[in-house]
Amino acid sequence: MKKILTTSLLVILFISISYAQKPDMAKVEGGEFYMGNVNAGEGDESVEHKVTVDGFSVAKKEVTFAEFDLFCEATSYPSPEDGGFGREQLPVMNVSWMGAVMYCNWLSKKHRYDKYYKIEADSAGTVTFQGISTEGNGDGYRLPTEAEWEFIATGGMDSEGYSFAGGNILEEVAWFNKNSAVREGNQQHPHEVGTKKANELGIFDLNGNSWEWCYDYYKSNYYSSSPESNPTGPETGTEGRVYRGGNFNSTKSFCRVTRRFHLSQNLTVGSVGFRLVRNE
Repeated sequence: MKKILTTSLLVILFISISYAQKPDMAKVEGGEFYMGNVNAGEGDESVEHKVTVDGFSVAKKEVTFAEFDLFCEATSYPSPEDGGFGREQLPVMNVSWMGAVMYCNWLSKKHRYDKYYKIEADSAGTVTFQGISTEGNGDGYRLPTEAEWEFIATGGMDSEGYSFAGGNILEEVAWFNKNSAVREGNQQHPHEVGTKKANELGIFDLNGNSWEWCYDYYKSNYYSSSPESNPTGPETGTEGRVYRGGNFNSTKSFCRVTRRFHLSQNLTVGSVGFRLVRNE
């Protein structure tokens, strides 16, 4: 009898672990907003322009090490380094853009959604990104576009006009260089996701903790020619992909919701992670 109970408990534990990585999603009502920052001087965010985005769902929290490690175990994908900070419920970091979209496809298949991305390998076994798949209804997990990311960071249609994602006082909504060093030794470090105040849409950590990949190729003057409806960035690019939001070691300026950064899609950086979205 004891053996049966032990086996049953292990089965229950296995099931709970297998489905632990399905994210808690918030529905985002579509609408229009002004993207960019007219007060940013002559930088790449300075062209303020009206943008309309359709509704979608977004994960309330960033993907964690615990969730990404399940993907690594299941696929033999190299497990990202944690910088000695720990893993579990910390936001996953050291993940390339390619690694993020591969995780999206894996999680989509696991939960029986259509894969959103088409990823192939060449004759040498090098994985390449071939664009958005047009097969199926596109209901799989994906990365947010740059416009979608800024829309949710500013509160979407529920925006209160805050300076940061969820408030005017950055310390209340983000882990950044001024408040993340709470361990012995006074070293800045990432924190468990969802431990700061959420924004108007119930979404956590859009500022600080971990940078977040967006779908778009980066182009410094893209805002000057961006379409008004559902922009997805340039069709091609040589300057990498966009990432947003700041990290646990960022200054307040780097956490600004309109601030833009970019990195090669195949590179990993110690504090870059991601969160998931899905089409409605």
